[in-house]
Amino acid sequence: MLEKINAAVREIVGQEEFRPTAFYNESLDELRVVVADCSVTEVPITPYISLLERTHPEDGQLSHVGFCVHRASFFRGESESSLVRIEDVLIRLSKIDSRALLAILDVAVPLLNNNDLTEVEFPKKQL
Repeated sequence: MLEKINAAVREIVGQEEFRPTAFYNESLDELRVVVADCSVTEVPITPYISLLERTHPEDGQLSHVGFCVHRASFFRGESESSLVRIEDVLIRLSKIDSRALLAILDVAVPLLNNNDLTEVEFPKKQL
């Protein structure tokens, strides 16, 4: 029943089906990766990374459905390109905050690999 309602609403508003996504929110300076269309609870791991947990998990569903890198522009690196590899951001983060390493290795990297998410677009650097 819920699937029919979702499909009807998507048809009305012209929205495509959900796809795993990675995006940068400039106003929050946050890189966010979300791989499931569900309500989430953000669980802070360190000041730089939070994991997104499914609020109402059902049997067989992944509990972690995303992550956020806070102060993401700091971890962007020196590339002038607007497209930045997410793994490079995570590597820079892990070098600064080793407490984030388990979350990165156990949750973030598998989510990226399993959903073919590799890059995120940042605003172009000002020269």
